[in-house]
Amino acid sequence: MLPLLKELSSEGKKPSHHSYMLLIILLILSQDECFNKSVHEITVKNITWASEKSIPQTTLGSLMIIVLVRTVHRNIQHLRDKFLHTNCLATLANMSSHFHSLSLEAAEKIVNLFRVLSRKYLKSKGEPIPAITGAQPTSPTTRTSPTTPTELADTETLQEILLMLLEIINSNLTYTLHVNPHFVYSLLYQREIFTPYHGRPGFIDLVNNIEMVIAFFANNVEKDGTPPFSAQFVTDIIKKYSKTWPRSRLRKFSELKFRYVEESQPDEFFVPYVWSLVQKHSHIHFEINRKSSPT
Repeated sequence: MLPLLKELSSEGKKPSHHSYMLLIILLILSQDECFNKSVHEITVKNITWASEKSIPQTTLGSLMIIVLVRTVHRNIQHLRDKFLHTNCLATLANMSSHFHSLSLEAAEKIVNLFRVLSRKYLKSKGEPIPAITGAQPTSPTTRTSPTTPTELADTETLQEILLMLLEIINSNLTYTLHVNPHFVYSLLYQREIFTPYHGRPGFIDLVNNIEMVIAFFANNVEKDGTPPFSAQFVTDIIKKYSKTWPRSRLRKFSELKFRYVEESQPDEFFVPYVWSLVQKHSHIHFEINRKSSPT
């Protein structure tokens, strides 16, 4: 898994058959529940290539989340290749009900991805962008001109991704909230990012669940302490009250399950990819520009 994730992390700004193959492998692996559980039980150390800073120790599951979220970020900024972000999010969705002991960085990556894409989404619709805790305050946009067809398409893509991220967050809160205090902390720290979606059609039920969790833990933090609250104090409160959190209050959605489905003519993708590997690594000379003669 480490060489695979390192390859995906090092992929450049151009989409390639190699990127697609790596994501297909991850998606297929994430269809196995035993795989999704075991990656959170395996510790990896001294990872220098997956993040802006070296990661001295984390779980393989948290590392997968960091790499997949970075891939979505890169895709949205440079490529806008639907296949890439769809497969990344599908893999995260398959893993989401098994998230366990996520690192703070992995939890923040998911919440920050929602924050960044939410800003793009609200801006594309000409709506105010709320100031967010832990980020630079942003003044409400004054844009009044209508969106162009290109921006509309981007808006639809952003909405699709935001809804998927909300489903992933809900899946984690529904099944594994009690073993992911860093994830709850990240939601509390940036609670304002969900405010614009309160009562918004299509988002209501997903956001209501998240706001219910935020309200429960925020009330207990205020009840048991006096501001300013340290990060460690808030984390300890989350761990304490996770044991009494009434899971039944959340509206349950069907468990997220995504499968890799081949296109009707998969050879159009796989044959050129395999031959490109043969040409690159076999050390056999091929005249790749030569046209084959009829037989």
